Amino acid sequence: MKTNAEISRRQWLQSVLAFGTLGGCSGWRVGSGNPRFSNEERFAPATVSALKAKTTVFVLQPGDGGELDSFRSLLRQAWTMTPLEVVMPDQVDQFKDSKRHQYFTVDTFYNINGLPEQYGLVLVDALGESDNLQGYCRYPLSKVQQREGAGPKARQYYNWHPSTLALYLRSIQCDLESGLRRAMYEEKSERTRLLSVKEHTLYIPDYALTPDERSPELQNANPSEVFAQYPYHYQVVDPRALGDLLGPEFAREKSSVLALDCAFTGKERFVTVYSPAGGVIYRRNSRFGATLTRGDIAELLKSVGA
Repeated sequence: MKTNAEISRRQWLQSVLAFGTLGGCSGWRVGSGNPRFSNEERFAPATVSALKAKTTVFVLQPGDGGELDSFRSLLRQAWTMTPLEVVMPDQVDQFKDSKRHQYFTVDTFYNINGLPEQYGLVLVDALGESDNLQGYCRYPLSKVQQREGAGPKARQYYNWHPSTLALYLRSIQCDLESGLRRAMYEEKSERTRLLSVKEHTLYIPDYALTPDERSPELQNANPSEVFAQYPYHYQVVDPRALGDLLGPEFAREKSSVLALDCAFTGKERFVTVYSPAGGVIYRRNSRFGATLTRGDIAELLKSVGA
C-alpha cells in the first residue's frame, strides 16, 4: 500500500492507456517519457528562485530510522540551496503545505499490466496522486527483491544509502542552480574532469556488483574480473565507508573523491561517475544487465581516453 509520502503515475498512465499507447511505445515507456520528471528542461530564473524560497523535505523509507542521523548529516551537507528537513514517512503531515515546501520522494511507474516497472527519486512540488505535479529531477532507484516475510522495514532499494543519495542531491542541486533539469536518459562525459581518475581512487559502493531484482539467481560480480582492464586505482567499499569519505568533500570547490554508481530500474542500467564538488561527470545507460560489467568499465575508459 502506498503511503502519502509516495506518488505514482498509475492514474496518469491508465488515462493514457484508455486512448492507446503513444507512438507504439509500451506502457512503461509512456510513463518514463513524462516530461515533468525525466526529460531535459531549462528553467527560468524565476522558477529557480521560487525553488530556493521553499524548504525541501526529504522523505525517508520506513526502515531508515536506525540511520536517521547519518541521513540528516550527509544529505544536509550535500544539499545547501535551501533548508532541508529529512523526515520519516509518519512525519510528513507536519510539512504538507506545498506553498512552503517541496519534496524528495519515491515515484513509481507502472507498466501496461498495472505492475510496478520503474522506480525513481524525484523532487516534486506536492505529494499525492495529482497530474498537475511539477517534477524537477528523476534519479533511478534499484529495487531489492524482497524475501517473503521481510516486512516494511527491509531495505527497499540497493542504492538507498546516505552516501549515494547525498551524491544524487548534490548533482541535482548543481543542475538546478544552473537552471537545468537533466534528462534521466541523457549520456554525459566530461573528459577533462574524468582525467582525475588517473590520479585519484575511484570508489564503488558494493551494491553495484549485486544482481538486480530480475536476476536473483546470479552471484555477485567479481571486482577483479569487472575491473581487469582498469589501469588506475579503485576500491569497492561499503556505502557507509563511502559516506565517511564524502562528508568533508561537499564543502570543497574541488574534490579528490570520485564515486562510480550503477543503478538498475525498469529495463535500464545506469552507470554514473559522481564528484561531490560538481555532481555528474559521466553517465551511460544501457539495456538490461544484472550488475556492473567489464563492458561498462571499457566504455568509461574510452571516455577517459585510456
